[in-house]
Amino acid sequence: MKQKAIKTPRLILGEIEDKDKDDLISMMTDPGVYGTYMVPDLDTEEKKAALFERLRDISRSDRFFYGVFLQHKLIGIIHEAGGTDDEPEIGYVISPAEKGKGYATEAFSAAVSALFDGGAKAVVAGAFEENPASLRVMEKCGLSKTKETEDIEYRGKIHKCIYMKIKRLP
Repeated sequence: MKQKAIKTPRLILGEIEDKDKDDLISMMTDPGVYGTYMVPDLDTEEKKAALFERLRDISRSDRFFYGVFLQHKLIGIIHEAGGTDDEPEIGYVISPAEKGKGYATEAFSAAVSALFDGGAKAVVAGAFEENPASLRVMEKCGLSKTKETEDIEYRGKIHKCIYMKIKRLP
């Protein structure tokens, strides 16, 4: 069962609330985010509102999906992006204004621990090859490159996705 909130030394992973709408939309429309994190086109207010409502509702469900909060301000999201119950795949994004401060590593590490506590045998994550910062976050959290890669078409360009994995210790 999903924990209501996950606390780290500096962050809280928790439910997205209505007050977080502007921060979420600002993050998802930032070129530094939608260049490497697969976001639908948000070219109308209706699409922005629909995305916010969908992500807010998912964060309130039993799915592994959390807002990443620093002092009650939404600075990212982290979530199960696929995989299986035994080997979930994590996706995440941190606001470009907060990059380089260790928040992604802290949130990712907490998510891996929570998934292992919930019974996962391994955790997988992927990042576009041109996103070395994300690959470094995964390495810092103990993930190792797998042999699996995938070519993904996103925004009219083919991106090579590198997959990494960590197995739970017996």
